[in-house]
Amino acid sequence: MPVTLIYRAPSTGPICRFIASQAPDPEDVLVVHERDAQSGGRRHISGGVVRWGSIWSGTADVQINSATAIRLARDKSLSRQRLVGLCPDTWYLRRDVHVWPCVVRPRRHHAGSGFYVCDDSVALRRATTRCGKGYYVSPLVRRTHEYRIFVLQGRIVGVSERFMRPATAPDPQRVAWNLHAGGGTRTVKRKQWPIRAALVAIQATERLGLDFGAVDVAVTEQGTVVVWEVNVSPGIKKRQIASNLAQAFLWAELEGPAAPVAQGAKRWADVIHPALRQEVGR
Repeated sequence: MPVTLIYRAPSTGPICRFIASQAPDPEDVLVVHERDAQSGGRRHISGGVVRWGSIWSGTADVQINSATAIRLARDKSLSRQRLVGLCPDTWYLRRDVHVWPCVVRPRRHHAGSGFYVCDDSVALRRATTRCGKGYYVSPLVRRTHEYRIFVLQGRIVGVSERFMRPATAPDPQRVAWNLHAGGGTRTVKRKQWPIRAALVAIQATERLGLDFGAVDVAVTEQGTVVVWEVNVSPGIKKRQIASNLAQAFLWAELEGPAAPVAQGAKRWADVIHPALRQEVGR
């Protein structure tokens, strides 16, 4: 039976179709808009369903991400509260902010939008007013690396690294290292996966109750790994990541949950998703 990717926003439809096109047999992965799944009477779908940011209310034989977990992950302010200890210090009231500079963000944001860097209380007041109810505030973190780590069933499916292009010289204090801020991404080879960051990413998806998530993490100048957020409908342009996801979703539909990562994991082979082991004969 095929896996069905149910997406919510029109902008994520092409991403789901890209993933489907990278499956060993593209007919094994179907792509359906949330509205069509509801109006078409699809209350139950045979096979597996991946909610790609969707809160579709139906059921399936195998479901990747519950509607409840999707709602939690999309509310960045609320999810920060669940990620205490993994994310940077976070404040939700102006009077609690005591570190400058700081970054203010709205409870919902997308593609690097809604960044406000504040150097004093006046700027903080303006930023929180723009962000509206549910804003959250964190210190501006100096970091050396940023990764997006794709996690499915507590295992790693792929890792991409963000970098700043030469025209925008690397700056550890720069707020956004993303495409919209002049950055780029590269797919990290498995033997170079940052294992400490991968283990933190796995913890983040577990905290939010997610089966699948693209976890944005950073390595600070002090060597600490921090979680920015967990995405449930991430943008994907790299063919290798899309192929890995398609294979892993199909595996999950056929095989069920993957075994948990053993304590003391130190190598990429310890955390890779079972769907991808066959590629390396392990």
